Amino acid sequence: MSTPRRRFRTESSVYAIAFVFLLLIAMWVISFGLEGTLDIPGFDETSYLLKGTQIATPVGELSAEDGPLYSFWYRFMASVKPDPLDLVFFNMKILSILLPLIFL
Repeated sequence: MSTPRRRFRTESSVYAIAFVFLLLIAMWVISFGLEGTLDIPGFDETSYLLKGTQIATPVGELSAEDGPLYSFWYRFMASVKPDPLDLVFFNMKILSILLPLIFL
């Protein structure tokens, strides 16, 4: 009786691996060439970026209405991509990749 159960588990794990592989391909397709298709975002995104890169300075003090978590997110990513323009597009790529991961 244990053989059909193992077979079912094997088949379901193969489907799970195939699903994750297809999801990885979808994430790569979504993020590939994003810089060439999107414009630089407007006022809100720029202000979060500016506040995130200036958190360590006295000018960079944040209030609750300034979106401090998103600014800290930009501060964290600025250690990876120091150029502000690259940082904006890197943020878009990371968020578009993280979105499908919610459904895992």
